[in-house]
Amino acid sequence: MTKGLKLNIEIPGNLKKRLKEHISLNHDESIETTVINLLDYALAPYPPYFENYNWKKAEAEADEAIAKGDIKSFDNAEDLIRDLQG
Repeated sequence: MTKGLKLNIEIPGNLKKRLKEHISLNHDESIETTVINLLDYALAPYPPYFENYNWKKAEAEADEAIAKGDIKSFDNAEDLIRDLQG
C-alpha cells in the first residue's frame, strides 16, 4: 500500500454532527474512517453504465419526443403511478 497524504482539516460543527450520524448508520470506526470512505465514494469514477451511456443521444431522443408531442404530463404523483401500472 502506498503512503497516504496527511491532511489536517477543521470540520464545521453542523458537518461534524452529520458525520457522527453517518458513523452510526454505517458502523464506521471513527470520523476519520467515515471521511475517508466518503471521499472514496465521492471521487470514485462513475459506474460503467454511466461512463458508457450516450447522454447526447438520449437528450436528442427526448427533445425529438417533446417536439412530436409524444409525452405525457400528470397533475400529481398518484396519476403518474396509475399510468405506470397500466
